Amino acid sequence: MSSKPPVPQQLMGQASGAEAEAVGSEAPRMTEEKGPERLIGRAHVFTGTFWRWKDPHRFKLPGYIYRDSAMLADPKDQSWCKLKIRNLTGKLKKAVPSPYRYRDVMGRVTEVSYDDRYLHHETGELRKLIVACTDEIFSSESTVTWRRTYVRNCSPLTIRLATWIMDVQGHPDGWWTWCKMAAKTIPGGLLISTFYLDSMEGREQFNGDFAPVLYKYNGTAKVWSNWRESFKNTSTLNKTMQFYQQLGPRLLCFWRDARPNEFLGVDIMSPEEWENGIGKGRVLNYILVTYISEQFDIDSEEDMDALAFIAEKAARHAGVPAYWIAFSCTLNDETQLERDPILSHYLGNLKLSCFELSVIAMKCLFSWKTTLDGYRNGDHTYALMGLLRCRPQVDKTDLQFQAFARLLLANDSDQLLERYLCMLPRSDMQPWHDMSDAYQSLLWDIEPRCQVAGICEDDTVILDGAWGASIRWKSFFPIKCTINDSWRRWLAIQIMLNQGWLLTSASTLFGLLTSNTASSNDAPNTAANSSSNPTNSTNQTTIDWSRVLPDNSPQYWTVFGLGCLLIVIYLLVVVYSAALIRVVYGGKMVDTQAALFGFEGYLDAATVEKSIFGGVFGRMGWSENGSPLSRWHMNEHNERLGVDPVQNDLNVKEMVNRARHAGQGQPRIFTLVDTNSMQMTLFEAARPPVCVILCGTEGGMQRAVGCSYDWATQTMVRETVLRMPTESLDKMSRVPRFRMGVANSRQWKECYPRSGSGISSV
Repeated sequence: MSSKPPVPQQLMGQASGAEAEAVGSEAPRMTEEKGPERLIGRAHVFTGTFWRWKDPHRFKLPGYIYRDSAMLADPKDQSWCKLKIRNLTGKLKKAVPSPYRYRDVMGRVTEVSYDDRYLHHETGELRKLIVACTDEIFSSESTVTWRRTYVRNCSPLTIRLATWIMDVQGHPDGWWTWCKMAAKTIPGGLLISTFYLDSMEGREQFNGDFAPVLYKYNGTAKVWSNWRESFKNTSTLNKTMQFYQQLGPRLLCFWRDARPNEFLGVDIMSPEEWENGIGKGRVLNYILVTYISEQFDIDSEEDMDALAFIAEKAARHAGVPAYWIAFSCTLNDETQLERDPILSHYLGNLKLSCFELSVIAMKCLFSWKTTLDGYRNGDHTYALMGLLRCRPQVDKTDLQFQAFARLLLANDSDQLLERYLCMLPRSDMQPWHDMSDAYQSLLWDIEPRCQVAGICEDDTVILDGAWGASIRWKSFFPIKCTINDSWRRWLAIQIMLNQGWLLTSASTLFGLLTSNTASSNDAPNTAANSSSNPTNSTNQTTIDWSRVLPDNSPQYWTVFGLGCLLIVIYLLVVVYSAALIRVVYGGKMVDTQAALFGFEGYLDAATVEKSIFGGVFGRMGWSENGSPLSRWHMNEHNERLGVDPVQNDLNVKEMVNRARHAGQGQPRIFTLVDTNSMQMTLFEAARPPVCVILCGTEGGMQRAVGCSYDWATQTMVRETVLRMPTESLDKMSRVPRFRMGVANSRQWKECYPRSGSGISSV
């Protein structure tokens, strides 16, 4: 009975049908078996790069620049701007805008034109964003607004030399492979012996923790959760969230005028229509009629007629001109799925929590098709006030998301807004009120770790209490790590440290033999000089090595043999230096410098590990469920392991190939490298996030919101949401109160192809 190979499991976007069968038809291949990819590296200097003093030195300019930057960069080009002003002489001149002003966490004020920048994790100052990318992406035409550079190998020189000697791209099974290794052994070993004392300790920073997010919000909010933080000149009605406002019904059933005992039916109309018509000048009073679905079947016409008769009779008996009943006074819609839980909630058949009620009601309200005529932007959201206890004063300038956030701040919503910020939309076109998650989680599955402190313009809120870490995009750097001690590793270290003494001792012994031969040849002259000048012979004490080590004596050949033995041992150390280096720096690590690296595109785990640590030691792997693109499988031992998503999913591979030629503003593929968990995560985003902010927990992992930085408005813009291990919190620091946006504010900024980039303007 033959056993089938394990089938890869996929968290999201799993291929169905024939594609799923094709993906799982063979065992997942680990990328390390294929061997690391050979990077072009510094050969990119011949591909039209620019040079700068800071590291990385070589980079490419962005293919697109923003409108304001274009105006400042080329004031003579009239195509960049249509605004013109007159100078003192009356002539028309170009209207060049003033640079944007920014105050960082250290209080420094910067005035520069608008472009993609990030906050430096050591100084907190603004710096231009440089993103490392794969060789294929770097060699292609740039269609982005940030600078690009290429992925570099930053590992120590000695480890790279050892890997160069033993790098055979697989198992050495041919004579040609062994010949190449033998040819590289002697020169490579000599270089390793020469540069071994060079510092091989990696960089240690922030006491081994992740790089912090040095951010400080200097702005204000439209609405603060604490009213004392509002403007002093703002009225109390606008500051407080404790005021109530009763909302009237949209439709009522008005019974037709007749004698009290005659029932001629009702007219369904809005209260405004009645007040402007037959009820002008009168106070509208009505009764609310409720019923139980067990007694009155809504699908039965007979039951509904009887219920309408009872309601009209009750209204006439109460002396009011109208009544409200659910089956007649609600708008006809197709939202039965959202409407039934709400009806069951108020009928007492189903108890919904506050945020469940808000979410379901929001779906129901936004599913109704209404025109913009007569409605304000926030009317859909303010309709929720009828279902909530605290009803804030309506602000006509509120957008839909702002109105929704104000309602949640005023009520005990069980942190619904904080939960919503931790969710990843299924697509870029998903509206904000559609609270479906790409990880197929529900709002109540997420436990927030932050708090909303205020509401700002442009669909942004102010958060506090979250953890965060900066992402380094421009290059890798050597990681300081601690490896388990062993006698084998200790012996290898001692051999590499003391190999110089072998050569020194052998040289000393051969020097003694050489001086012995010279002393034997000069013995007659020495004896004559000593007999003619007896004073010098008594005052000078010298060792006559010709007497200690006479030629062809046992002592002579013993010293000669010992010197030859030391030379042989030294040559063996040189030959096996590459293997010794791998013994010293191989093995599993118990502690590493926590860092987040990012690059654009896809590289296998072996290539990334070789670029950071100098060789493939089996340390770096793929996350099992870090993003919707992550993949995993169960091996023959019933162990779940993360696998390379590109090598194990045809859909992901197609996405990676398509993203290499993405246009301006289109989604791209990025890779996040976490040296704390030694895992890589492939994800999709329109822009590279400069930091991750942990805002909540779900399913035993942390929801890490990847944010780009719109420094002109001090807004962290949500680009993606990843899942990180909970132990990452131990090496992160708190982020001060910051402004977060749920929509990319830069998508409305105009971008133009850079002059001379070779990209045609559409």
